[in-house]
Amino acid sequence: MLLAMVASSIQQVCSHIQTINRGGMMLRVIVRRLLLLIPILLGVSIIVFVLARVVPGDPASVLAGPGATGEQVDAIRSAYHLNDPIPVQYIRWLDGVIRGNFGLSIGSSQSVLDLVSTGAKNTFILSVCAFVLALVISIPMGIFAALNRGRLADRLITAVALAGNSLPTYWIAIVAVVIFSVHLRWLPANGMHDITGSGGFIDLLRHLVLPCVALALALIGEQARILRTTVLEVINQPYVVVAKSKGLAPRIVTTRHVLRNAMVPFVALVGLQFGALLSGAVVIETVFAWPGLGFLMVQSLNQRDYTVVQAGVLFTAVIFVLSSLVADLISAYLSPQTRFS
Repeated sequence: MLLAMVASSIQQVCSHIQTINRGGMMLRVIVRRLLLLIPILLGVSIIVFVLARVVPGDPASVLAGPGATGEQVDAIRSAYHLNDPIPVQYIRWLDGVIRGNFGLSIGSSQSVLDLVSTGAKNTFILSVCAFVLALVISIPMGIFAALNRGRLADRLITAVALAGNSLPTYWIAIVAVVIFSVHLRWLPANGMHDITGSGGFIDLLRHLVLPCVALALALIGEQARILRTTVLEVINQPYVVVAKSKGLAPRIVTTRHVLRNAMVPFVALVGLQFGALLSGAVVIETVFAWPGLGFLMVQSLNQRDYTVVQAGVLFTAVIFVLSSLVADLISAYLSPQTRFS
């Protein structure tokens, strides 16, 4: 009895130490990834800053308008320090960014930080709704197809997933507008709120339906195929075969052994997908004139508004790295034996 109690105590202590070690390891990973943001953002900022000034087009001329004189254009160029060498412009801009000042928009003279924050918030609303809708549909599809491999249901789901993944996003968006906005007149085709509407939740929801569904359809096929593949890889593993041989119920084997382990690579891949999605659903936002970050970036590029483009790209890089980090942490939670390099 005494030996059993001692062995049990030792086992509990070892388990506690392993938990602490895993927690400390995950904390180190988080700190390392956050520190990695510094050189990533620095490199991205240099590339974008240089490319924005190499492409054809003069932001001072765009801002002055077609009827402006040479003196007016020179005055605007001097006001925005566009005559300075590129390294000097970059150091001045980087100093402002470190202080939290992204400058003013060349096109609208508004705060760049306010413009990017508003666009990012609207993109977040659209992307999260589309991502959740895609997961709600793709997860059952992928699991059901894997558990019925080779059968009619698997073939139908695979065909639908491939078709959805192959159709261009802009084509899906345009067809949705033509059917549900032009012909049926059920839903609005553009914007986030009606100009004469209340601007409330119902108004937002009506404008959100079409871009959300169009964006989700572009994700469902890929997510379903990824999950089907991961489930098929796990379902033939030795520990699953042993669990079945012990007489466990199929539901328990599927939920505890198959799905939990199949979700690890699925979460990692989908996490990167979410980062790219949240960084700016450019096509959908452009077709539906949704005032998100992607739509803002397109407008800013057309206006040669470099200050907004630079801030938007930096925000995109931050979101992509952070979403990858969150996906890795969720994978570690689902699979405690995961070790980070």
